[in-house]
Amino acid sequence: MFDFDSGPRLLAWVETPSGCAALTPLVRQDDALHGEIVGLAGWTWRAVIRPLDNRIGRWRCELAIQAGTGGAAALRIALAELGPAPRWLIPATFYDENRPSDSPRRYPRWGDETDPWSATAWLVSAERAAAPFTSVRTDKLSAALIADATYWMNQPVGLGLDAADDNSLLLRFPYAEWPRSNAPCRGDDCAADRRWAQLAAGDELSAAFEVQIQPGEAPLYPALLRASYARHRAASNPWMPLDAAAALLADGLLRWHYDPQHDVLAEACAFDHYFRPTDRQTDRAAMHVAWLSGIPTAFALLRQGGAAAEAGQRVIDHICRDGFALCGAFWAQWTPQGWDTCWYGPPEDAPLWLQATTTAEATLFLLQAAAHERAAGRPQPAWEAAALRNLHFVAARQRADGNLGAYYDATTGAVTVWAGTAGLLWIAALVAGWRLTGERRWLETAERAAAYYAPFVLDDRLRGAPEDVPLGPTSEDGYCALRAYWDLYAATAEARWLHVARHALDWTLTFRWQYNVRLPSQTFLGSMDFRTVGGDLASPSNQHLHIYGLIVLREQLELWRATGDDFYFATARDLLGFARQTLIRVDGECNGRRGMLTEQWYHVDWTHPQGSMLQLAHAWCNGLAIYAFQEAAAWGEIWLGERVWALEPTALIDATDGPQQLRLHNPFVESLTLRVRLLAPWSALRLDDVELLLENDALGVSGVCILAPSQRATLAARMN
Repeated sequence: MFDFDSGPRLLAWVETPSGCAALTPLVRQDDALHGEIVGLAGWTWRAVIRPLDNRIGRWRCELAIQAGTGGAAALRIALAELGPAPRWLIPATFYDENRPSDSPRRYPRWGDETDPWSATAWLVSAERAAAPFTSVRTDKLSAALIADATYWMNQPVGLGLDAADDNSLLLRFPYAEWPRSNAPCRGDDCAADRRWAQLAAGDELSAAFEVQIQPGEAPLYPALLRASYARHRAASNPWMPLDAAAALLADGLLRWHYDPQHDVLAEACAFDHYFRPTDRQTDRAAMHVAWLSGIPTAFALLRQGGAAAEAGQRVIDHICRDGFALCGAFWAQWTPQGWDTCWYGPPEDAPLWLQATTTAEATLFLLQAAAHERAAGRPQPAWEAAALRNLHFVAARQRADGNLGAYYDATTGAVTVWAGTAGLLWIAALVAGWRLTGERRWLETAERAAAYYAPFVLDDRLRGAPEDVPLGPTSEDGYCALRAYWDLYAATAEARWLHVARHALDWTLTFRWQYNVRLPSQTFLGSMDFRTVGGDLASPSNQHLHIYGLIVLREQLELWRATGDDFYFATARDLLGFARQTLIRVDGECNGRRGMLTEQWYHVDWTHPQGSMLQLAHAWCNGLAIYAFQEAAAWGEIWLGERVWALEPTALIDATDGPQQLRLHNPFVESLTLRVRLLAPWSALRLDDVELLLENDALGVSGVCILAPSQRATLAARMN
């Protein structure tokens, strides 16, 4: 076990605008440490460091500084001498070097290049992190500094990393963003931002934090995330029930995004008619075959039924009929000028390439749509043929080691980029092809690819899933890995794939917000009590919260059932709640039009100020929200077993008595439908005095109860 008495050093400074004054290095002991601060006359300090768990090397430090003079000051903590070859992780905001040195995007990178966005030390506000800790893996150990909370004296804590002193982790009370602040909206060329506590002589600054050190290179973040989540216990604030939200968003897609003349789903529409004076207020008429619109969104419409189903079918028909490039795979996108390539660099310089994740996602959801239509007695041979054509394309490009490529020449089909893990999602598409056809070769191709990509997943080297962040870490990389390895595990029952799927989800959840950012009440989001818990950061490059994680909601819940890890259930529930905010229910709400949904919420200053929201509706947001709400409704909003699990927690008034007696309430203005799943030992269900009819499906026994607006009721599970 590592002990920072003799291994890594714990250091502290008082920082003032004129410089830093160091404390004596802190060591672990039960008696309080204390002393004067050299360089600051009259300033004193005291600290207590106690072990929390000797098995894993975790300590708690309580540090207090008494000011000898007045002025501005901050506390700075470093855990130093951590060893060579650092692998940094600050949840949602920093992953290893954080971007390739030649990336066309500019955002913080750990490196010593002359690039102004490269530096060997970084400090960021904890509001940019999904959980308030900073961590590292080196050749000899894993270590973390964990803030007690995101905020300190009503200001965010600072989290950081530094290559000095044999690599260090940093905390600062209050925060600094240094050497640059990734906030171009401020108009100061992303200048550094240092905050201070204002003191009078005799005032005391106190801070508490935890230190964890363990030998070896195993990552700490899975355990740190769970401990942090248990500490925060933040609540979400959904606006509507799942079914009502799905219906609203389907109407929005038909009204604003669906173009029946061209059978496409326009990717973005403006909230305000003034800026886009067309009937549909179209901002971007293009349609990717997946990702930002296309087949996943069309599939959600198809399952919604009615006019939505007709629109979804026509979009899929269009892509399958006309959407193939010369190489034999789908084009990346349709535009009013014709079919076109993917996003790679500036549009004027983009090569004629296709990107693996976009094409794989289109193929995967096309196969889901084809299976859905088969099950409904409406087989779609043209869809199936198109999906298999894409599978033939990628299988023919598989390298001997299993790599499926990241980018392809749209004319020749040659792989143009092998680096990164953008090809991961092909695994799920190949498994879906095997399920549809029964042809073993698709599963074998998937297994070879899975064997190749698994070390990248397990080593946290997921990079390059979305077209607009080439070879950078993003939350979308984690979604692809989870879907790929869960689907392969479900097809083969091989435990090795379950292990990779679980690791992929743990890494993905480093992007999911565990707490509610304190948004200023004067801001748009702050004024409506917007909750950030459950949102995912898009990427360190794109500093906004989004809901793309809904694409693997079902897989996350299935992993919960397979492992019994309630953290997976809770964070899936949080995302469902987050996604049902700012749904525009009537014209004029959120300054938009009924059925619109944005893709970007700004929890920190970035391209827009903190507390604002992008005034554009995005087709993929509606589509993936509908898709996930459909999945969640089929899955079940309440599960009753040895305890109670609720995907709709706002409906629970009291679950003290467990499954034997739940007090429910419908807080919405719409009727609330709840599918209740029964696990052993329960076999009967009653709502007030009415026995509910039970049914069986692939997930087991369930009953459905419907609550009118404001209705209260008692739900009871019984054993027959």
